[in-house]
Amino acid sequence: MILKITKDADRVWKYKFRNVPALDEKTRQLIRDMKETLEFTGGVGLAAPQVGQPLRIFIADYGSLRETFINPKILTIGKETSGGEEGCLSIPGFRGLVKRPNQLTIEYIDAKGNKKQAKLTGFYARIIQHEYDHLSSVFYVDRITNKKKNLYEFEPIRIAFFGTNDFSATVLRSMIGQATVGEYNIPLVITAPPKLAGREQKPRVTAVETLAKQFDLPVEAPSWLVKKSKTDEKEKDERVINEELIKKIKLAKADCIVVASYGKILPKEILNLPKWHSGYYQT
Repeated sequence: MILKITKDADRVWKYKFRNVPALDEKTRQLIRDMKETLEFTGGVGLAAPQVGQPLRIFIADYGSLRETFINPKILTIGKETSGGEEGCLSIPGFRGLVKRPNQLTIEYIDAKGNKKQAKLTGFYARIIQHEYDHLSSVFYVDRITNKKKNLYEFEPIRIAFFGTNDFSATVLRSMIGQATVGEYNIPLVITAPPKLAGREQKPRVTAVETLAKQFDLPVEAPSWLVKKSKTDEKEKDERVINEELIKKIKLAKADCIVVASYGKILPKEILNLPKWHSGYYQT
């Protein structure tokens, strides 16, 4: 289950986070949900307060570091430090330069209930310190001394998404996850119209439309063959540009268009609409 990410101003950060007394099924389910949520967002770490739970738990998933840290305690911190850029799921749309120790030793309980110690260096140590801070309601921005120089806000990339099937939905799902951390904004999703399916021939919407509605994204399912003409007394379909769709893409102010298994070749009249359109690639 994908959990809602709390923001830095939410009430949960005013609590004192407690240790986990026992690794019961409720805690195990929370950890499973946290892992699914982290995978969805594309982040490298997630603390329980970030999903509204005032518990001393965090998880990390980057490279060879795939671990659950329950009731963690940092035992030692190295003296050598270095600066590195950080962001946070709870503060979307910002990045900052943070100086942290390059090495640490941490004691914790893993997801199977085993008590462990780990010595971590480099970016792994940075991830641990970032998440460990969350268990004291501390954010990376609190560790930036010169915010005017070392903290910056960025605008999310606005995307008009075209797709239909399960593959398209997988791509869109990944982008929705990135939208939760401020990387993307998806103001418009375009898919195919419903098709009649099953014995009762009921309209069935595409996988993309189902997913988009699940996350409250605006969806359009235009028909492209919208008029017919007669040539030599034979009726034929003529592909015409959907003017209403063009207006909606313009209103969406898309920086770019992402096409994933849409099933139709988009005309240049649409491909030229976004800010970035030097070269086309449709898959």
